[in-house]
Amino acid sequence: MADKIIAVDLMGTRFENVMLEWTSYQDGSPALILWGDMGQLAVATVRLHEQPAEGCVWIKDWSENSGIFSSLIAAGVIWPTGRTAEAGYAVAHEGRVL
Repeated sequence: MADKIIAVDLMGTRFENVMLEWTSYQDGSPALILWGDMGQLAVATVRLHEQPAEGCVWIKDWSENSGIFSSLIAAGVIWPTGRTAEAGYAVAHEGRVL
């Protein structure tokens, strides 16, 4: 998973030149951080008790991350699997990392 520069929409605002940084959570599962001109914009992934499928991540697409799932798909970073998981009162979407 290589870092790359994309444009994303978060809560109705377009951000250009966003760097994607693939890192990992403490348990070794992949994490995706979005960096903008002013610093960290968002953590796109979320770690849940339910594990994503091999080669996939759970994407947080609610609250301050609203719009990130479709932005990552449009940028060719992930592909939707159609699988979802409950994350408290919200729903996380699974994406296969491309």
